[in-house]
Amino acid sequence: MRLRLSRGEVTGPDALADARRLASVLRDGDLEATLPLGLLYFARFEVDHDDADLDQAADLLGPCFVAGVEDLPSPLVPLLAAEAVRTAIAWYGSGPGAADTPHLTATIDLFRRILAAIPADHPRRTPSRSGLAIMSADRGERLGMPTDLDEAITIGRRLAGDLSAGDPNRGLCLSNLAMALLGRHEYTGDGTDLDESIEASRATVEDAAPDEPARGKFLSNLGTALLARFERTGDDRDLHAAIDAGEEAVRTAPAGHPDLPAIRSNLGAAIQTRAERTGAGHDDAVQLARAAVHAVPAGHLDRALVLVSLGTALHERAERTGESKDLDEAIAVLRARRWRGPTVQSGERTAIAPRPDRSAR
Repeated sequence: MRLRLSRGEVTGPDALADARRLASVLRDGDLEATLPLGLLYFARFEVDHDDADLDQAADLLGPCFVAGVEDLPSPLVPLLAAEAVRTAIAWYGSGPGAADTPHLTATIDLFRRILAAIPADHPRRTPSRSGLAIMSADRGERLGMPTDLDEAITIGRRLAGDLSAGDPNRGLCLSNLAMALLGRHEYTGDGTDLDESIEASRATVEDAAPDEPARGKFLSNLGTALLARFERTGDDRDLHAAIDAGEEAVRTAPAGHPDLPAIRSNLGAAIQTRAERTGAGHDDAVQLARAAVHAVPAGHLDRALVLVSLGTALHERAERTGESKDLDEAIAVLRARRWRGPTVQSGERTAIAPRPDRSAR
């Protein structure tokens, strides 16, 4: 096949027969054979302008673009990049685990190559920019890489400015921006990032319709940012507003919603903070933490976080009441968890705060 390409022998029945024979024995991931075969079909298209050859070339060379193969036909690269958006989003949604930073890095690199290849007005550019922002923030928080958080915030600000009110993507973009700002605040202590995170979170809530499925997440994230500011300033108004937002988030999220454990956990963190401040409400914090644990199955990425929340609530109540059974249960719960550090869920991000002074995601 490579010999035919070097000689320009890409048309005629013999070339097509050779191509079909090679295609019949291709294995998934066999780029050594896929690449020349795709190049042959593209060369045929350039000669005969048969759309069937173009489709074949795109199907064969798509995996080559995803794998980072260079020197692909330049007229075809924007099409390959646009098709690769689905692969990048699928990679993000099917990551094998929160600790798999190589998986994150590979997906970030793919999003960057996609954005470098597709036109500025392409309809898949917005989801690609959003995906890159989400994953850069994710890696930045996991590894403590400020440059990743900076990139996520820069992209998020530009997206928020580009998307008009009413755009279905605007709420998610603002929410991701808010979480990236909150993450950077936690590493730098910059109060302006925290204030901007709260304003972005408020905007997501204000823009969301009452029946918007993500409204509960947006409210919960707002509560987490407000709680972080209370921990910074001690202003009781932020604490009360965090609890109000968390309670509305719990009411808004329907039973069985996948983010309900995180939403309850965030509210529990705020109520736990109030209980520590006032000496009342420990029972509510424990109850919410138990509900969050019961809603998260064993093996789920968030299991460790909700167990930490429950252990903390039990420990705080034991210190207040002197109940040894609470202390015993807290020790058992904390031993049962396998601590991974803070994580983020794929797609729309919902904050989880196992401790009121550490608003993880």
